[in-house]
Amino acid sequence: MTSHVQPSVKALQGQLLTLLMGNWIATSISMAAELEIPDALDGAALDSSQIAARIGAETEPVARLMRLLHALEIVDEQDGRYRLTPLGHLMVGDHPHSMKDLAILYGESYFHRAWSELAGGVRTGEQPFVRSHGHSVFEHLTANPQLLPTYSAGISVGSRFIDEMADLYDFSQKRIVDIGGGDGTLLKAALAAENTATGILFEQPENLSAAERKLGEFTSTGRCSLVGGDFFTRVPAGGDVYILCRILHNWDDDESIRILRNCRSSIEDDGRLLIVERVITEPPSVITSGFDLHMFVMTSGRERDLTGYGRLLDRADFAIDRVVELPLEMRLIVARPR
Repeated sequence: MTSHVQPSVKALQGQLLTLLMGNWIATSISMAAELEIPDALDGAALDSSQIAARIGAETEPVARLMRLLHALEIVDEQDGRYRLTPLGHLMVGDHPHSMKDLAILYGESYFHRAWSELAGGVRTGEQPFVRSHGHSVFEHLTANPQLLPTYSAGISVGSRFIDEMADLYDFSQKRIVDIGGGDGTLLKAALAAENTATGILFEQPENLSAAERKLGEFTSTGRCSLVGGDFFTRVPAGGDVYILCRILHNWDDDESIRILRNCRSSIEDDGRLLIVERVITEPPSVITSGFDLHMFVMTSGRERDLTGYGRLLDRADFAIDRVVELPLEMRLIVARPR
């Protein structure tokens, strides 16, 4: 017989207290990335005063921040000197799997301000970002273009999570259309993996400058073009493969169907639509459930289960071909025109 020992009240209080400190912890990690502490420690073992000197900060608060980063296992400490752990290396800017830009984005004040309206949004059903700012997050970014570089860099980190997609789908001889493709990280990976593929990066005109830098090696050889536009109006025609990577979760069902129908009207009859999203499963996970609530806070969208995506695709005259698991609870949904 298996004995199940119930945790003590004190243990549960400690567990809950740690959860309640989550915002402090996340903010500390974001600020460490913004201050470039991991970059200062890359390949080095430094004490707090040396770290402070490298980043241009005061020693005493740096020492307190480093103590927490040590507790979080982002750094190790020996004889007063700190080194990065494997976890900490993921916050170095030039690490191939760096999450630095995402850490900085999640520390942005407009994210925190929107989350502060969660209770009001839950009570009324209103979108917390709109409650806190008076307009949508996308309108906010348009009105504050100085926020776009940090936003685009942070969002592009999500595309690095799915580098494996180029190995899971055959892009040979395909014309790829990446809808809302941000800075081109995903399209670049696909074109680099298959030298017979060509591509179109479709994004709002004001967001194309980052893609110009990222995709320059392919635009200069004619393998890729950048097209500005609005996916609620139209998308480029004639593609073999259309990609919607973490696009639909930003929008409600009606808006998502508009995007999907525009893809359907442009895609070749034997083409394929690749949707990359987190998919809700049971039992719920912290990552996908957390992102679902984040979508409520920041956008009109949501994370969906596979049935929900099936319904959207059906209303846009697509059918699901197959579903492939990707890292960090992402899924690749391959759909065909009907």
